[in-house]
Amino acid sequence: MYISILLKEILFISLFMHLVLSQDTEFKKVFYKKLLPVPCVRILNSTSVTGCQSLKPTSGLLILTETQDLLNDFIKSDRKGKYVVILPYELMTNDNLRSLESSGKMSGVLALINGTDPSSPNSAPIIQRPINFSPDEKCPNCQFGLYRNDESRYIWNPNGLGIIQERYDFPIFALYPFDKASNNSYNKIINGVQFNERRSYERFPLKAVEFDALMFAAIDASTCLRRNFCSPVGGHSVYSTPSIDMNENDGKPIIIVSAAMDSKSLFQGITLGLNNGISGSIALIAIADALSRSPTPVKNFQKHILFTSFAGEPWGFLGSQRFVKNIFEPFNCIQNKTKPTQSCGYNTGQSGGCTFPCFRDLDFKRINFSNIDSIIELSSVANGISLGPGNIQQFKYFVHVDNENNAGNRLLMQGLGALSGGIGVGFVRNASEDGVFRKLPPSSSMAFLEKNINIPAVVISDFQANLSNYYNSEYDDGSDLDVSTIISSICTIANVTSQAIWLHAQNILSPTSPTANTPISVNCTLVGLLLDCLTVDASCSLFDAFRRSKDDRISHYTGVYQQTSQQLLSRFHYNVLGSINANIISDRKCKNETDCQFGEICTNLHCASSFTRYHDSYGAGLEFIENGDMIVVDPEKATWVESVWSDFDFNLFNVTSIGSQVSELMTGILLTGLSIVSVIFGKKYVRKTLKLD
Repeated sequence: MYISILLKEILFISLFMHLVLSQDTEFKKVFYKKLLPVPCVRILNSTSVTGCQSLKPTSGLLILTETQDLLNDFIKSDRKGKYVVILPYELMTNDNLRSLESSGKMSGVLALINGTDPSSPNSAPIIQRPINFSPDEKCPNCQFGLYRNDESRYIWNPNGLGIIQERYDFPIFALYPFDKASNNSYNKIINGVQFNERRSYERFPLKAVEFDALMFAAIDASTCLRRNFCSPVGGHSVYSTPSIDMNENDGKPIIIVSAAMDSKSLFQGITLGLNNGISGSIALIAIADALSRSPTPVKNFQKHILFTSFAGEPWGFLGSQRFVKNIFEPFNCIQNKTKPTQSCGYNTGQSGGCTFPCFRDLDFKRINFSNIDSIIELSSVANGISLGPGNIQQFKYFVHVDNENNAGNRLLMQGLGALSGGIGVGFVRNASEDGVFRKLPPSSSMAFLEKNINIPAVVISDFQANLSNYYNSEYDDGSDLDVSTIISSICTIANVTSQAIWLHAQNILSPTSPTANTPISVNCTLVGLLLDCLTVDASCSLFDAFRRSKDDRISHYTGVYQQTSQQLLSRFHYNVLGSINANIISDRKCKNETDCQFGEICTNLHCASSFTRYHDSYGAGLEFIENGDMIVVDPEKATWVESVWSDFDFNLFNVTSIGSQVSELMTGILLTGLSIVSVIFGKKYVRKTLKLD
């Protein structure tokens, strides 16, 4: 009996070994290296599916098409087999991607966004950055903005390719070296394609790549949420004020100072958004810091100053629309438990919130929408410096408004102009000075004006007619600008804006406001530290209170909303603004709010008396129901959700020739057959020898 079992085990092992050796797959994986995946992912709303995915693992030989002509040649060629096409990012147009898909030769795309030739002693760039590149649409978020019904709405992003809004049913990954891991992956890929080129794609083995990018979402946001295959795009906005006693019934006007905290791009893992996102939020923090050093505390001024850093603005103004909805509409707490529930994870009995609808706290009710006096929004402000005559640096920023005849708008425009050197001659100018009135660019102010079009609202930017050259692009990383220039640009406009707010909060802003009367100035050293922390060194001291990782850079992609978990950028703004606007910072240490007294917050590991709060950010067309599920309630509004997925795989391996694969298969079959025959005859021999029959 034991011999029979042993022989059966030998047969099983033999069969298994030879089947593994002779597996009939598309490519024979002889040499296998795991790479860092930077994928394009699947995003859905109420009416469409966008982004990328692959329903099953795919693989192909590496090939680089550096120019449009080379790409066209590849598409028209009679090459056999499947290829992973490395494509310079500027060639990533929808037409090119569709042509590759229909060619039948492409199994996936690697977008070459940045990098150098690893075999070159001088690291010569394989590609040059384009002057303009935006994967977003030509009129970003127009369907969710203030002018969605205007037939003649202005096109702010004429260079937009719109590929973020397209659906691709094949994997698209990015090559963007910026740290050790991404550089390692990039070098292996480029070395692999050069290896293939030296062998003219004829002498095997050749280098190939395998993708595994399965995402579970399908159909639309409503279906995906019902199947629990999606999470709402969003996060947590942060609002903060030095007016610790702000109350909805105090009758005191409110100045809103606003900026977006995050950004988007086709590849979320490498989204930075230095100009479109980071620069405005840095300016906002710098302004808050400058005002905190006012000789007269700003909480004693005639007007409140409320700083709002909104999350999710690139996805249909998620943060601002949710915030405005909650402070504008009457609130009714239907259910309140003393302990966290399955549908609401907050201890609302301790924090003064509500179980359904679920809110951590109800302090947003202290903000009376009717008391909003004006809105000052910081948009892209990192590129406000250019070279003028004689190569002399000159500053120039532009103020955008919805209505130039609004007296409040005129006061803010003229006051900013006067503080910057004079109306019409200073470096802060009316955006319509060229004779074209474009109204507002995509901005958070639109959410407020939706409810009251007469609120004075200005959007300050470094662009006049078009959004930045790299709007919502991976190229918006500051590589095209000098760091000192970026700091100077942000610091300059933050300085003027802080002075204007200081005067405006006291009702003394005027078209002739002299700078000498405003003892407020921005700390440019802080601007530099913020820029460094948010772009190249996330291990800086400003993250110490809530982050232990030592990554060089963090993604500024919006991410997904999680009820009781705040993303890194939200925690950063919460801690920084919470400290700046704190009335009192105690010596009592804390890890979170539960370690502090009622009404206090935990900022930078200390309990503090500060009116700084998180606020939920997700699509205005989405709502939670009582059991904790999210549903679509208004498909006309933003309903963006992101697919869940299994782990992404991105691997480099060697491919043998078809002849070798056939030979290996036949050898495996032959060995398997011999093993079976040997076992059968061996069994008979053993039985006969040992006289077991």
